[in-house]
Amino acid sequence: KDEYGKTRLSVEVWCDKVSFGETKRQRISREADKPAAPSAPDTADNDEYSDLRITAIHAQDGEVLEGALYKLSRADGTLIQDNIAYNAADHSAQVCGLPAGEYQIIEIRAPEGYRPVRPAIFVTLEPGMQHSVSFPNEIQQTVPDAPQPQEDFLPETFYCPDNPF
Repeated sequence: KDEYGKTRLSVEVWCDKVSFGETKRQRISREADKPAAPSAPDTADNDEYSDLRITAIHAQDGEVLEGALYKLSRADGTLIQDNIAYNAADHSAQVCGLPAGEYQIIEIRAPEGYRPVRPAIFVTLEPGMQHSVSFPNEIQQTVPDAPQPQEDFLPETFYCPDNPF
């Protein structure tokens, strides 16, 4: 609580690597300075494509979680890639060379003992950018096994010859 009695929240972020994207002004300046692309149809400009990194995290403490699988689709539902798996080397799932546009990410398998906070995340990819998405998960509450009915509590089956349905 602060000096006025209001509750305040403080966040501390620890990381091993930080990457900042360019601003819109920097991108416009870079594109204005770029020479015209060759007219040959088989040459692709890498600045037209984006990379996407997806990381499953614990929603409360931000800890990176392993074992999630994802499905990536266009916003209209067109499947791009299924079963995108976690890579232990960089602690995320990656998809490279995506055209700019809007995409939907669905966690089709959560890390063991967790469940996704949201069923899907929508992301807009800009050309020539590396995008990172954190998929929050929370601990899955275990429900105790429901008691099984005992035989003497099961209803009896009756046969009614007068009602042949």
